[in-house]
Amino acid sequence: MEKFKKTYLYLFVIPFLFMPFLTKAQSEDSRVGIKGGVNLSNFYTSEIGSKNAKLGFNVGLFTELAVGEYFSIQPEILFTTKGNRVTYGEDDGIADLVNAEGDVKFNLSYLEIPLLAKVTIGEVLNLHVGPYASYLIGASTDVDGTFDTEVEEIDRDRFNTWDYGLAVGIGADLEAVTLGVRYDLGLAQVADGTISEALLSESKNSVLQAYIAIGL
Repeated sequence: MEKFKKTYLYLFVIPFLFMPFLTKAQSEDSRVGIKGGVNLSNFYTSEIGSKNAKLGFNVGLFTELAVGEYFSIQPEILFTTKGNRVTYGEDDGIADLVNAEGDVKFNLSYLEIPLLAKVTIGEVLNLHVGPYASYLIGASTDVDGTFDTEVEEIDRDRFNTWDYGLAVGIGADLEAVTLGVRYDLGLAQVADGTISEALLSESKNSVLQAYIAIGL
């Protein structure tokens, strides 16, 4: 599985090695630029207590490689934050496992590479969809309540290094500026360790993004 995840990520990194050459070779409809925005992240699973979305951000680079008049391929490389705040109580079945009662805020930071197919509809509207792969850069928890000491010491080693999933969104191209909204659905389990798996079970990432992209 680990080998598969690494191969999956390499398939996304390779397009960026050739990005300058591909962009130069494309028509004037191709472009490169910077982008950034806000994230509203969460975990999704049916086995943990009440969930509260976490506000974060995303920032990075993109290139849009025109294939036709209305179709393009858009690789990106982003720094993005994920996670959420989970409330644990006596009736959720988790408290007895890790002496958990209260709130835990999970803070995850990823280097993320989406590879998107973009279709332009009409003059400005676009739809985009494609897979993404992420590498976990850092992780920490903020604890408010009664928990085992180990919960407060959860770090990057207690989470899966690799994440991957599907991204789908809609945007508006206004000259050199694009405004958009995107949803990332994670397909990999977030936790990797006795304590983190007890707290999060088979939770996966879920992120709603709003962004602005500027062509250079």
